[in-house]
Amino acid sequence: MTKMLEELKKRIPLDWTILLVGWQGVGFNRSLVTPSDIAQFAQEKLENWHEDSRDIIELATADAGADDIRARLSRLASSDRADHEAAKRKWIAVLLDEKLQSLPNDPLYGLLELTEFWADLGFPSYSPHQVQGKGNVIGPQDYYTEANFRKVVDENKNWIDTQCPRRQPNRDQVSGEP
Repeated sequence: MTKMLEELKKRIPLDWTILLVGWQGVGFNRSLVTPSDIAQFAQEKLENWHEDSRDIIELATADAGADDIRARLSRLASSDRADHEAAKRKWIAVLLDEKLQSLPNDPLYGLLELTEFWADLGFPSYSPHQVQGKGNVIGPQDYYTEANFRKVVDENKNWIDTQCPRRQPNRDQVSGEP
């Protein structure tokens, strides 16, 4: 599984809508999942949940082309009745988490990278990021400070947690019981 999909799986249960959005990509990010990721998920569905669907079987074989994968994922996602926009925000949360881990420590460059991240996504209305001079009167001397940088990073981290909270281990995993 790709690193991003593994990280998302740590936070939320995967479904067909999550995979569809990952296949389509988010913002300027191309596909975030591979055909083998989709095949692995389909195989797990067939083995563990005994779902039987021609689309799942075809995806499990990993022989489908890109257009076929998209069509099958779309059909399966529509049966999930999951929120496409919520799935997109979950992917954005994982991408943002990765961005935050690689931000430069310098407030100027760190804030510029965060602004570029949200710009690549079209500055969605739900973005926690505040751009200097956009809808505010914060001057550069106040915006590019260490204190503001830490505040903006914390706001982005809080947004990640609201969109995609980390799952807590279940009681058996904590106690070491099988």
